Amino acid sequence: MKFFAARRVIALSFCIAVSIATLYLLELSELAFHDKQWLSGWLMVVMVCPLMAYNLRKKLSFLPLVSSAVWFQWHVYAGLFVLIIFVSHISGKMAEGFFASILTVAFLTICLTGFIGVWLSRVLSKRLSRYGEQLIFERIPGFAQQLKSRAETVILESVDSTLSPTLAEIYSSILFKHFSLPPASFFYLFRSERYMFDLKNELDAQKRFMNETERKYADQIWDLVIQRHQLNGQYAIQSLLKGWLFIHIPLAYSVVLMIIVHVTLVYAFGVTS
Repeated sequence: MKFFAARRVIALSFCIAVSIATLYLLELSELAFHDKQWLSGWLMVVMVCPLMAYNLRKKLSFLPLVSSAVWFQWHVYAGLFVLIIFVSHISGKMAEGFFASILTVAFLTICLTGFIGVWLSRVLSKRLSRYGEQLIFERIPGFAQQLKSRAETVILESVDSTLSPTLAEIYSSILFKHFSLPPASFFYLFRSERYMFDLKNELDAQKRFMNETERKYADQIWDLVIQRHQLNGQYAIQSLLKGWLFIHIPLAYSVVLMIIVHVTLVYAFGVTS
């Protein structure tokens, strides 16, 4: 843990140092040529290419390239560097003109969603470990259906073995909803512990009226309840980790297209807005 913390400090310090040096060069360009926008603009264009390459790297994970973790670190600090250069490019104020304003807002929104994504990946990745071994996101609904089938099988076995409908009635009144609902959304994370506590109390209250055989079946059902709880937690966290990308990535491609238009307007017509 100390190693990763030290690595982040070194990487951030290096990023800040390079940014300060670049800003100094941009100011020299402004003094010499009275046009730092040209240099800062093309510097951002050059940096956008490797930033966009990170999404391609994730899709080509089977290739023996640099690890995804290293690419992610590069993506974060390169994005921070480009943000600093962008602020210098617009001289720290909102761009003038309709098109330039849209481009500015879109770029800043990319940065905001990027920083939110970094925060989510740091916080939620640790929380994900609470819900057992990480599963493939697309397979979780199938696993949830399997748990429901196993729970219903246990219920039928308990009725046949004990000749008592007690556990079946508990399942239909309390647990059926738990097993039947689709995997939970991220809102589940804010109420999951309380929800499981209440569910456990209800089941324990009913177990007082069961015989020894029924209690064994009830324990089997509770094990399945916990497994479904873990599936819910994994699905909720993974859906949130994937969901922010549906904003970040399309917006990034949109900004690339707007940059192309912006450069074309500048060189073809001398228009910046």
